[in-house]
Amino acid sequence: MKRWIIRLSILVGSMACGWFAIAEVQRSQEDPVIRSVAAKDEVPPPGAEVRPLTKTDNFSQPTQPVVTDQGAAFAAAADQAARASEVPTQDSIPPAANLAKRDPFGLAPPPTAAHNQDNEPSNRYAQPTVGDRYQNIPPATVAPGALPVEAKNAQPLKSTTVAPRYPTSPTSVSPVNDPQNRYTAPPTGATASTPPPPPVATASPKSWGNMSASGSAVSAAISGATASADAIGRPGGRHQEGPQGPQMVVEKVVPQEIQVGKPTTFDIKVVNRGNVTAYDVRVRDEIPYGTRLLSTKPAAQSVQGGVVWDLGHFEPGQEKFVEVRLMPEAEGEVGSVASVTFATRASARTLATRPLLKIDASSVGQVMIGDQIQVDITVANLGSGIARDVVLFETLPGELRHPAGADLEFAVGDLAPKESRKINLVMTAARAGVVKNVLSARGEGSLAAEANFEFEIIAPQLSVAISGPRRRYLERQATYTVKVANPGTAAAQDIELVSRLPRAMQFVSANNAGHYDASTHAVYWSLQELPEGEQGQVQLVTLPTEAGDHTLRVESTARGELSDSSEETVRVEGLSALFFEVVDLEDPVEVGRDTAYEIRVLNQGTKVARNIIVAALLPDDLKPLSTEGPTQGSIQGNQVVFQPLPRLAPKADTTFTVRAQGVHPGDQRVQVQIQSDDLKTPVTKEESTKVYSDR
Repeated sequence: MKRWIIRLSILVGSMACGWFAIAEVQRSQEDPVIRSVAAKDEVPPPGAEVRPLTKTDNFSQPTQPVVTDQGAAFAAAADQAARASEVPTQDSIPPAANLAKRDPFGLAPPPTAAHNQDNEPSNRYAQPTVGDRYQNIPPATVAPGALPVEAKNAQPLKSTTVAPRYPTSPTSVSPVNDPQNRYTAPPTGATASTPPPPPVATASPKSWGNMSASGSAVSAAISGATASADAIGRPGGRHQEGPQGPQMVVEKVVPQEIQVGKPTTFDIKVVNRGNVTAYDVRVRDEIPYGTRLLSTKPAAQSVQGGVVWDLGHFEPGQEKFVEVRLMPEAEGEVGSVASVTFATRASARTLATRPLLKIDASSVGQVMIGDQIQVDITVANLGSGIARDVVLFETLPGELRHPAGADLEFAVGDLAPKESRKINLVMTAARAGVVKNVLSARGEGSLAAEANFEFEIIAPQLSVAISGPRRRYLERQATYTVKVANPGTAAAQDIELVSRLPRAMQFVSANNAGHYDASTHAVYWSLQELPEGEQGQVQLVTLPTEAGDHTLRVESTARGELSDSSEETVRVEGLSALFFEVVDLEDPVEVGRDTAYEIRVLNQGTKVARNIIVAALLPDDLKPLSTEGPTQGSIQGNQVVFQPLPRLAPKADTTFTVRAQGVHPGDQRVQVQIQSDDLKTPVTKEESTKVYSDR
């Protein structure tokens, strides 16, 4: 029971001591305890403003919180209370066994005490160290349950949220499924840490070269870099790739007590506890107030208020010591702060490649119209990188046809370096001519390639024409020439030529084996082949049988749905040919006796004769008596004129009669004239009659 009461009292006392120590620290402005400072994280003094993390802290190693080990203080208080009561407990552990646990940096114990000439230990290292701060405090000086010194000096635990290791810009938030967000930083949880020290001013790099760090802040991003910055960076060594986290630890060891006027030495130990090399390590130590600097080992550079050592590179696990020899000149508490800065170098490398597209298309040459064309296309990547999302495009010219239309696309996909892919494009030759075709390919990242190729689509053509008289008279034969030509670029095969006759024309003959078909009233010719640029001709003889305008049509066809036609209009006219004769019925005739003159008019032509006028002129020795005929005649002196005959059909005739009396003997001549609409100039004939007298 007594044992449990002691434990309970120790626990209550420890809690009271802890809260009392926190209150004391908050009122205190300085920490009288000299303790180690991590090289890459300097602990700000109590009450100092906490600097939030900024974008320039990207890629820096997470800072480790450096606080006073409050739990160790409570444990020490419990141990001292147990020793004072001289009641050992099962949980009590000698202080020497907990030294390693209470060292936040895992430092080894300080160097052993030096001995003087009398082999007595000196007090050079009697001052408490990080590993054993309070081992020189006699436990008897602390009453049971009293607040130990370490509890009074305990710092309250301060925590702050460290910015994510790979922060994302607040102005650019990419969706989860955005394929372009390829380098999204992995999420990291918030960790407790003390505010980082103010960043050390360093020269900003000009390129994406090796990242460097100074102190605990690593400059991993270049803010405000301009596009005109020179590119001079080169990849670092392989050992600099991956996360780089050197951990520099500095420990300052001083004697427990020094005397005015007696030289003393302060030792500074610097250790790289990380797993990578720390570069450009620099240790700075302030000259303690109330002392005078005598010397440093090794030699240091003098700066305002202190000294600086440039210790170069620290390999993992490497440690170095520096010494400051001082002359105390004033009484009182003497001390200063040593700090270490270093650079962390992180390197990364990648391979910059350049894909290069090329399109090759097979040569077609010439192709016949209507045939299918197969173009063998090869899309190749001649570059050093993968050509992604390659698409082949084709816009067909007017001479070609494809079932999918004029705008064609083919997804080639990704092409590895030196990889090629073949595509067969099948099209139909639709129109003759020279085809200028353009193939293009595009890919991711402004990749583009183009290929031009030409070929000719050849095709035969037909052209027919007819020539001959365009005006013809009835029943007069007319000869027509029919021509067929091939102005195309290929030979025409299986040519058929047809001449279709109008009903008013009769077929007479045709050359070159022309065949007349009475059922269709047409003439046919056949030709096996007509080479390109050549022509042929045949002749056709016809006979017009009806007057009027008649159409003579010729047609030509060939293999491949070739065709052509031509027409010729022929005007067929009739020709009126009037023939007449005059006959006296009595010759000779006696004076005082009568005779008659018959005028016979015949239309020998093929056209109706219209408005036929017949007139007779008798000499003075003949006296006209009367007239007869299809029209009425009139006698005016010795002249007889018949009224115009309106029409006289072809091959028809008519007769006009004039009776006269002989008045005086003699050789009497009667003149007869005839004219019509087609016979504008009168035609005159004479008839002689002998008139005699017996007296």
